[in-house]
Amino acid sequence: LLERRYGPKEKNVMDVYLPPGHVMGATATGDALARRRGDGGPPIVLFVPGGIWVNCDAWQYSVLASRLAGEGSIAAVMEYTTYPTALADEMSREVGAALDWLQRHSASLGASPDRVMLMAHSAGCQLAATEILRRALLHAQAPGRADARAQAPLEQRADADRGGSVIDAETGGGALPRQPTLFVGMSGVYDIHAHFEHELSRGVAHVSTMKPACGGHEGFDDASPAIRMRKLAEEDSAPAVALREALCLALPRTVLLSSTADVVVPPTASERLADAYQCVGAAPKLTHLA
Repeated sequence: LLERRYGPKEKNVMDVYLPPGHVMGATATGDALARRRGDGGPPIVLFVPGGIWVNCDAWQYSVLASRLAGEGSIAAVMEYTTYPTALADEMSREVGAALDWLQRHSASLGASPDRVMLMAHSAGCQLAATEILRRALLHAQAPGRADARAQAPLEQRADADRGGSVIDAETGGGALPRQPTLFVGMSGVYDIHAHFEHELSRGVAHVSTMKPACGGHEGFDDASPAIRMRKLAEEDSAPAVALREALCLALPRTVLLSSTADVVVPPTASERLADAYQCVGAAPKLTHLA
């Protein structure tokens, strides 16, 4: 399903790949395989490409999407408005719009809104993690959400300690945006300050589009989900502690992958987000591959 439109802008499109034999609109009540699984249909994986905030053509990831579909997932590869037409913050909002679209249209795709996952690579990870943090803060700052952790059943609290979320189940979507059920970040950039220093060491900082796309040096903090999370952990007041606990509940399960052989985005980039998650009480899975 090529170029399914999720928003009004030119690049607000995604290519959707279906598993072999999958029937559109067939969920657990109408599809024999789904009934046997008892899970409401296959998972949906939304992939956010990287490309130094300036390139995100979906066709380049057709092999990845075809492999995901072949393994039984509905795979969607999104495009988004890139620099210089948009800055990183607008790009991250478009990630949110694509996620919302898939959640709203999951039934027509033969899946469930509770099984929409987010996968990203490189600069796409910065966009995805920024949107995830935005949604988590909306949930954490909503009236009564700061007490959600203490009031949650023990099994839900344990689930949150592993990086899960009980917030979405409590709101049922409502006026608050739903989180993905899982975030997988591959060789992601999460701390723009640190990555700019890395680019300087490689001699590419002043030809890279990262700095202008993130709003220049003055925009680096806001464009860095790792920095923003760490800042939330610096205050020890009761409201700040309550906010962190609610934020922990609102973060999805997270898996961070990197390669020890990667010189463009080193493993330390993923480690920074993992450390930031831990600062707010969450526990992502961090894996370094050879």
